[in-house]
Amino acid sequence: MPFAINGFDDHAHMLFHLPAALSLARAMSVIKSNSNGWMHRRGRRFEWQDGCIAFSVSSANTAAVAEYIRNQEAHHRQTTFADELRMLFRENGVELSRDEFERESAFV
Repeated sequence: MPFAINGFDDHAHMLFHLPAALSLARAMSVIKSNSNGWMHRRGRRFEWQDGCIAFSVSSANTAAVAEYIRNQEAHHRQTTFADELRMLFRENGVELSRDEFERESAFV
């Protein structure tokens, strides 16, 4: 069961506990497949992008991250998703050239 799910125009955030026996790739495959089917059964056209970006969160930060996810609309009045993604990469020590960033985040 997720702690928080929310999104904005061009992306979604999910905070959930990933059991050690389940790979991130498998979890995202199931999530994408089930949610895509749910949308289609309701007559809504919907497609997921290829891939995903994932960050681990310590249990001490779960509440703060859940609150951040719940407040996406207000948050994105102040910053774009591309700028936010650059900041997250930088804060987590992921250094990418402009070409690498565009390739890794082609949906931005």
